[in-house]
Amino acid sequence: MRRTGLILAALITQGLGIPVAFAQSPPQFKLLDATRWDLSVGYSNIRANAPPGECQCFDLNGGFVFGSFHLTDWLRIAGEFTGSHSGNISALGQGLTLTTFTAGPQVSHRFRRFTPYGEALVGGAHGGDSYFPSLNSFSQSATSFAFSTGGGLDYRLSTRWSIRAFDLQYLRTAFPNGVNNEQNQLMIGAGLVIKFYGRSQSVPPPAIPKAEVPPPPPPVMSFVCSTNVTNIPLGEMIVITGDARTEPGGLQVNYAWTASSGAIEGSGNIVSLDTKTLAVGDYQVKGHASLASNPSVGADCIAPFRIIPAAPTPAPSDSVSDFESRDREFHENVKDAYFAVNSAKISPDTLATVIHAAEYLVAHPKIQVIISGWTDPRGSADYNLALGIKRANAVRDALVAAGVPPSQLEVISNGKSSQVCATKDSACWALNRRVSYSMKP
Repeated sequence: MRRTGLILAALITQGLGIPVAFAQSPPQFKLLDATRWDLSVGYSNIRANAPPGECQCFDLNGGFVFGSFHLTDWLRIAGEFTGSHSGNISALGQGLTLTTFTAGPQVSHRFRRFTPYGEALVGGAHGGDSYFPSLNSFSQSATSFAFSTGGGLDYRLSTRWSIRAFDLQYLRTAFPNGVNNEQNQLMIGAGLVIKFYGRSQSVPPPAIPKAEVPPPPPPVMSFVCSTNVTNIPLGEMIVITGDARTEPGGLQVNYAWTASSGAIEGSGNIVSLDTKTLAVGDYQVKGHASLASNPSVGADCIAPFRIIPAAPTPAPSDSVSDFESRDREFHENVKDAYFAVNSAKISPDTLATVIHAAEYLVAHPKIQVIISGWTDPRGSADYNLALGIKRANAVRDALVAAGVPPSQLEVISNGKSSQVCATKDSACWALNRRVSYSMKP
């Protein structure tokens, strides 16, 4: 009995202690499956014994059916049925058919290919076609308590199939034998395992945090505006030009304009103001530019100007004839500059005329010149005012580049007003697309 107890304790330690230690230690590999049910079948051999004597051992050959349900990745509830037979177990010639049906906990630890496991099962056993003596009689069959403990190793072939490489268990039964009514046996088996999945097979990879993309910088705007002249005679038209710049560039901009007095004409970045209804004094035009996509992003500008008295009409005198003589000489040397349709670009022929005018003005530094930009009658008034100022500025820049002091020049735009030719044909329109000069009295 003592020897039997030592064997039993050693096998329990082997069957449960080592797999539990595996289950409690951190896994060395990620799990490759997540099965819910296992079913295995295979061959088993039982090395059995029967008293009297030390062993009188014999072999029972048969098979097993083993099933388990996974509670966690390492703990299962298992059940096993075995059936085996031997035809000649003693000198009397009797045989033995032994079946067991046991259940209990099983622990395992799954690696990439190998799954070691351990288990402790309890249940019953049935023996038949044999000889079971008692104190006063015998029987050919008997039922007994059964206990088994041990472990084994599965080798994974695929996500569904594995080989049970070996299964080693200690089996204890208590059939009547006329001596001590106990049997200590060693059961060895091997077989095939099929897995049934009740949840996802794959272990999701660890989430990779997305790199944070910094938000784009908020848009920035700057806005400046200016007038074509600082001092404008009463009654003439003044042109205000706005220049809005955005970062990032190319964003659509909306414009709004207000004047301290008078009415703004036009829209967009170039507008005009008629001074006929105003009095002599200082005024300003205020502009506001904002992003079309985000009106809260904007900027303001102020363009100041002064209205001066209009030049008086000279009284008839000898000085009038002198002025007319100088004006005639002026226009003989400072001739009008002509432009192509919708263009403010100075052509080579026009540039020669402008350079000759510059030479004359450099030779007569006391002459103050008003440069007026004109257009043909086609198009809106706003568009033509803007085109007229572009043409006048182009001529002014060319004169300055040729040596004329900027203080000697003023720039205005008349757009399509006061046409020099009124017929509707291309030759007449060409005469209206010009920049003209006039001397200040």
